[in-house]
Amino acid sequence: MPKKKRRTRLKHGTNKYGKPASQVSLAQPSWDMGPDTEAQRAGKVIEDARIWDADKGVWVNPNGVKRARRIDLIESWANTGKVTERQFKAAQALRIAFERTMCSAPAIKKVQVDTSPRPDETVAMMVDRIGAFADLMKHVPSESRAVVECVVLDNRGPNNLGYKARAYARGVELLRSGLDAVADELRL
Repeated sequence: MPKKKRRTRLKHGTNKYGKPASQVSLAQPSWDMGPDTEAQRAGKVIEDARIWDADKGVWVNPNGVKRARRIDLIESWANTGKVTERQFKAAQALRIAFERTMCSAPAIKKVQVDTSPRPDETVAMMVDRIGAFADLMKHVPSESRAVVECVVLDNRGPNNLGYKARAYARGVELLRSGLDAVADELRL
């Protein structure tokens, strides 16, 4: 008859599936990746800090350095293949044009003596920026406009517009058609 395995009594709250003390490492990681809360992990990817080796013609990471960087929803979809590279570039162009509409004119372009700032130049710059964004958005089909604004500009998924469960694929398809229209206009 085999010998019965002795069962150790665990103190209240001890995880019976925990690792033995010899296998637990309390050493700090080599690089600080910032706070590790749920809000901080949203959209964060940890990747190799690579450099281009021209002699070999490949990306290398000789020291094994890692870095954390935040990516938006459209970039993560481009990485997984949900949207094509062409659609991703169109989304970037839309986002850049949109973000430029929110920028103010530079406070000091160069030192000017004995002159007052000319507000009409600032207004003209803003009108040009808004016009460039409007020119891109007018090519987005009307049925795709809400999804494109939600995903590309607001960084939220189509499920925030009610495209849930089976309708989610319809929301993604509307996004793709809207980005294709912008890509066609930009000749990407």
